[in-house]
Amino acid sequence: MFFKRTFFHKEYIQAFGFVFFFGVVSIVAFVIYANVFILSQFTQYRTSETPTSSVAIVFGGGVLNGMMTPLQEQRIVTAVRLYQEGRVERLLLSGDNGRNRFDEVSLMYQYAIDAGVSAQDILLDWHGYRTYESCYRAKHVFGVNDAVVISQRFHLPRISYLCQSLGVDVSPVVADMVPNSSWWGPKWREVLARAKAVWQVEITHPTPDFLMP
Repeated sequence: MFFKRTFFHKEYIQAFGFVFFFGVVSIVAFVIYANVFILSQFTQYRTSETPTSSVAIVFGGGVLNGMMTPLQEQRIVTAVRLYQEGRVERLLLSGDNGRNRFDEVSLMYQYAIDAGVSAQDILLDWHGYRTYESCYRAKHVFGVNDAVVISQRFHLPRISYLCQSLGVDVSPVVADMVPNSSWWGPKWREVLARAKAVWQVEITHPTPDFLMP
């Protein structure tokens, strides 16, 4: 009896180990596939090469001690420059309104106003809590069909993939204006975020909680 119980116990452990191993391999394979798939489709523009567009979407990049992070500041600075050069007509500032973490939108808005952008040329997306939501709302709430999208180099491939998949034709512009060797945290997080993006677009098709301006 003891031998029989031990035998079945070993079989159970072996079966569990096989399932666990297969699961881990499948997850790793999916993450690799998602990253290769997204990165292989990506084309970016430098600021000087940016096609003209009616709107530039600026994605939230965080707030620290009541001030924009370097990531966030570089994005809005690049957007204002494009506006001043006449390459975009309006800015769509998309980010957290303070409901989840911190108010990214108000700080971007104030910077743009102080830099001379007309308030009439600024659209505020207070519910762009995630990149997927920002792209979805740009299309379905603000009626954007094509846009310049502005963020850091590591973030832009996912933005491009999500926005294109959700019906917004994009021209990605890099906002890297200072050395970014210290951004390893966001870069590694982006590897998993790309896998999540493919999962959302191809499998789950989530709808944001907020579908009002």
